[in-house]
Amino acid sequence: MPPHALSGFQSLCISIKLIQFLAAMMFPGKFIMALCTVALAEHVIGVLPEKQALYTADLHGKWHCLLDPTIELLFEQINDDFCDCPDGSDEPGTNACAFTKESPKYFYCANKGYKEAYIENYKLNDGVCDYDVCCDGSDEYKSGNCPDVCDQVKKQYDAFLAARTSDVENALKVKKDLVSKAQKLKEQLVKNAEFIAKEIETDEARLASLKSQLEKENDDSGAEEDSLSSIIDTFILDHLRKVEETVSQWQTHVESTKERIKTLESMLQNLLENYNPNFNDQAVKQVVSSFADYISNQPETETEPVWEMPQITFDQLSEKLQDVMKIPDNVLPNSDTSLLGKALKTTRSLLGKPGSDSQSKNGEIAKKGGTKKSDSEKIKQLVAEIDNIEKSILQKKSEQAIYTDGINANHGKEDIYRAVKGLWVNKKIGEYNYKLGFLDALYQDTTLVGRFMGVQDNSMFFGHGSKCWNGPQRSARVDMVCGEKHDLISVSEPEKCQYRFLMYSPLACEAMSEEKIARDFKLDRARLKI
Repeated sequence: MPPHALSGFQSLCISIKLIQFLAAMMFPGKFIMALCTVALAEHVIGVLPEKQALYTADLHGKWHCLLDPTIELLFEQINDDFCDCPDGSDEPGTNACAFTKESPKYFYCANKGYKEAYIENYKLNDGVCDYDVCCDGSDEYKSGNCPDVCDQVKKQYDAFLAARTSDVENALKVKKDLVSKAQKLKEQLVKNAEFIAKEIETDEARLASLKSQLEKENDDSGAEEDSLSSIIDTFILDHLRKVEETVSQWQTHVESTKERIKTLESMLQNLLENYNPNFNDQAVKQVVSSFADYISNQPETETEPVWEMPQITFDQLSEKLQDVMKIPDNVLPNSDTSLLGKALKTTRSLLGKPGSDSQSKNGEIAKKGGTKKSDSEKIKQLVAEIDNIEKSILQKKSEQAIYTDGINANHGKEDIYRAVKGLWVNKKIGEYNYKLGFLDALYQDTTLVGRFMGVQDNSMFFGHGSKCWNGPQRSARVDMVCGEKHDLISVSEPEKCQYRFLMYSPLACEAMSEEKIARDFKLDRARLKI
């Protein structure tokens, strides 16, 4: 008998279809036909209750393929272990019709007291009790070797559901705390960035002010330098012209005197050589004798006469030297490379030198120059302060960039990864001890598997690890599933030196429906009592 299992009552119903027209006018006949239809529909194995109505014979005891009504079959051909319909609808309770990707075939398991389910038709009557799907054992209905264990399966499921729901709730609390911590960390970064930005703004304003002061000091120094130029013009040009005039006049006077002396000497020389000593002229004799002594005692070279600068010129020079004493050192010409600079430096030194002739005349100048704070010191201080502030601004901008990068970096949904930065998880799996540092690195014992590269959804990526022997650099992907604690579960190597980790973590937790939790349920067959 086919597995739709017609009862005696059903057979009787089919038989009386021959007299259906005679009974059409009779109420009991209509009632009997209705009962027959219901009975037929309720007992087609492998079909869920809502679709039993599709498996109803017509008044002639015939049935049509669901997707091709032109194909007519006897009702007894349903589940006769022979595939008659192209869509396989005539064999819902057998594996006679092939299971394909394009046309999958499923068998309905009622699983009373638990959850109804569907199993692939090729698993029917294969001698295996697929309790994880059909806990009622209906997938092995031919042998009857798989008793109904749905009550036991339900107990395991209920225990799993309660434990898993509790785990998820606890993990969500942990995640909530992590999100709160991450938000506070980001807020602190924002505050730090704002604070450092204000400091930079203040420093830049101070820097602008100092540069303005320095520019003013330099302008003043420039004016003093112009004053120095004026002094130099007067000191070198004006007084030089006066000196040149005086020297020229003196030289003219000397030359004139020399000419007169030369003429006189010539006259006396002629007298010395040509006078007649027989003339007894005592005056002439005395002159000749004196000139002879003059000639014999005359030195080979004569010393140039000493002359003095007029007092008015010295007074003017003293006034200019007072201005020289006031000039800052930084605007003086370099004494090492400039003759003028060396002269001015020597002059300033002499003005303050104890015992020098100039001290008595210019001591007051030296005193004023020694007591007045040098303008060059102010400039040096300004330059030093500007340099320090510029260095400080540069350092603060580097610090600001770190804060900005930290704020803008991808730390996952709700920035939650900020809260676990620096946290390490250790777990020995197989022969190796694995160490995972969030946002840091991943190690297999002491071998670098990879450094943190980024996050996407509930996965972390690590790359640029140690190079494998005759292979690529190591890398890893860490997929996280919801868990109250961070815990590595497993590791695999799908490709050479490319690792895949599975890990529990509250980072991956979301509110879960019972249906979603149920997907993770695994039946422990060892606990079943059969």
